[in-house]
Amino acid sequence: REVSCTYSLPRMKAELAEYAVRFSNYQGGATIGSYLVDRAEEADLEVFVFNAFVPAYDFSQAAAPVQQGVRIEHDYKAWYELMRRFNHMFGLGIDLSDLDRQAENLVASIDAKIDELEKSLPQVSVRSYLAKLAEEFEERPFLPLDDVWERELGDIFDDLTDD
Repeated sequence: REVSCTYSLPRMKAELAEYAVRFSNYQGGATIGSYLVDRAEEADLEVFVFNAFVPAYDFSQAAAPVQQGVRIEHDYKAWYELMRRFNHMFGLGIDLSDLDRQAENLVASIDAKIDELEKSLPQVSVRSYLAKLAEEFEERPFLPLDDVWERELGDIFDDLTDD
């Protein structure tokens, strides 16, 4: 899932960029998060807000419009992506394997729903519609390798000192 970020102080941007986020340039109505970021900036406090975007697929603009779509009520994938970042950022060490399994199950259920739509509404060309959306999407994968390197190198050095 795409994760968007707003932050209070310019000096925070470089560090936050390491978390594979899209920096928000939202110009609409205020949210509680944007209000807190704005107030924190005035007080010279470091505050950031992450938002994971949950996809909603609207097939009304497809080749053969229909009123049916795919909505995700509980997006475990979005929650997982946020928690991975928080886990890494704050060194929480929370086991996310259950949330990861739920996210994988969600992806499988969405794939099943898309297969169902393909069979019941072949004129809509759901897969080609989603492929077009995928082409327009810029993925920002969060791949925190530094903690893996630190852990592995730490194990190597621990072994050397034990000898």
